[in-house]
Parts: sequence; C-alpha cells; structure tokens
Amino acid sequence: MTETKIYLIRHGEIDNPRDVYYGRLPGFQLSEEGRAQVGQLVEILRSKGIRLDAIYTSPLERALQSAQIISEILGNVRISETEDLYDTYIPSLEGKPMSILRAKGFKNEYGKEFRTEDSETAHDVIERTKKFLDEVKKKHPGGSIALVSHGDQIRFMLWELQNPGKDPDLENLRDRDYPEPAEAIELRFGASGEFLGFEHIRREQEPLRESGTRLKEA
Repeated sequence: MTETKIYLIRHGEIDNPRDVYYGRLPGFQLSEEGRAQVGQLVEILRSKGIRLDAIYTSPLERALQSAQIISEILGNVRISETEDLYDTYIPSLEGKPMSILRAKGFKNEYGKEFRTEDSETAHDVIERTKKFLDEVKKKHPGGSIALVSHGDQIRFMLWELQNPGKDPDLENLRDRDYPEPAEAIELRFGASGEFLGFEHIRREQEPLRESGTRLKEA
C-alpha cells in the first residue's frame, strides 16, 4: 500500500523587535536565526531520505521565505501559495504587545475578549484547513507534500485528526504537540485517505505516535 505523506511545517523564527502580535500583518520576515532553523530542519528531512513532490505555503512573508529555503535545499521543489494556509485572523490583536497574551498564558486569544465580527473562530480555522488538507490528499495520492503554515493552524489540523469532530481544547492549545518554529509534523494517510498516524520532526527528535495517540514516556 502506498502511503500519502503530508508534512505540516511551521515557519522559522521571525524578526519581531517590538514584540507584537503580528497575525496577518505584512512585513514580518524571518530573522537570521529563523533562516538557520529552517535550514537545520531541511537537513533533518534530507537525512531521513524525504523528498517532496510539491510545497504549498501561506502567502505571509515568514512562511513564504521558509518555503523558499526548503525548496532550494531539496532541489527547487515547486511552491504554490494559498490563502487556505494563512495565519488565524484576529484583527483586534494585530499590532498589540505580545505581553497581553503572555499574561493570560496564551489561553484566551479565541475568546470573547478579543472577538470582533470578522474574527476567525477555532472552528473557522479547522474547517478551512481540513478542506484544504482533503484537497491535497486527493490531488497527490501516494505523494510527499509539504504545507508551510503557522503554529495554530498546524495544531488545529492535527487536533482534528486526533479528535475528529470535537472542539479543540483552547485552554491547552500550546501543548506538547504544538510545533515550535521550523518544526514539522509528518502525517501518514492510507490509500483510501484514512489517517494512519503522525510523527513530530523536531530539531530534538521524539518517538512516533500512532493514530494521534501519545506514547508513554519512559
């Protein structure tokens, strides 16, 4: 059976000297450290023998720059930009100090306090990313595809696979499965599109977790 493998990749660290919530604001690019992080991740992918058939990326600078680094190192893989991988839209927070969210333990950005008429809810993000993930599976059966996106989107995609149809635990969204900058999650799907399991590809490696369940730590 030929598996389809989809790599959810978070962009590298960004240059954010004012320490603000950037969301979809333009002008937030990778820092030098962020570029190095992405390069390190790609070397790990290459050491595992991973070859990509296509890269889809959020159009935001930090994600697009990460995708370009991945593409160049792995042999100029074709890049396609898509708004389906955009960062979450919470306009009331954009440009505000990150200290606002840190003080709340990053547990309330989707709550009523910051919600406006045009804000995205967690459900909105899950629906658009789930739809896009299904499209990628259908378009690239048996392929190896990278989706370069943002932390919350990636965690929401994984949550839906782990807990189909259940509301995400927003109080604990940034758990051990939340990707750090320039980290990846390999998703494996069977010939019928069924979810088989996932593996974190970190710059510090962790063991495989089958079908979204956690392995007990020794």
